[in-house]
Amino acid sequence: MITFSTQPSLLRVTLLIAFSVSLGGCQLMAKKASEDSDSIKIVDKEHSSYGNYYLWIKSLNNDELIAEIDKQQLKQSSGNQAAEYNLLLLHSLPNSPIHNPYIAKEKLNKQTSPQHFNVADLAFIVMLKDQLNQQLLILNRLIDKDKTNTESQKQLEVQQQSIEQLEQRTKKLQQQIIQLKNIERSINDHGTPL
Repeated sequence: MITFSTQPSLLRVTLLIAFSVSLGGCQLMAKKASEDSDSIKIVDKEHSSYGNYYLWIKSLNNDELIAEIDKQQLKQSSGNQAAEYNLLLLHSLPNSPIHNPYIAKEKLNKQTSPQHFNVADLAFIVMLKDQLNQQLLILNRLIDKDKTNTESQKQLEVQQQSIEQLEQRTKKLQQQIIQLKNIERSINDHGTPL
């Protein structure tokens, strides 16, 4: 038969063992969670990593931009998906040596898949797409105006040549008129023998 004096000590030992086991398990779980956080990147649902990257590259000088372009192209060649987006942003940056809104828009159309972005990045990508569309529209209008200007310039040159030719013909005709008047005066002065 168990007496009251042994029951509390047995209960204490059992509780102590259970507490030790659960404390050890918690420490192992915490260690495993910290190891996992080093290898798994948690997506920030509120902040745009692409927006931050764009702001950062916007602050770079030309030499730093060239170095960043080289770095991202190297990453892209090894299949890094983030480098694809970073190069897209470098193509859309106005002061970038590789600025080309046509290429940026083409890459954006190929890459955009909404489920790969957090809300802030998706908003940034949609805004970038709208901006590139506007920029391409303006560029196309400028190209059309430039073509029209070039055509007008060619027409103006043709008209200028025609005017010069007409002035030369007028000058020759005036010289012929003067010669004819001189001949007529000479005839009138000397008279015509009959």
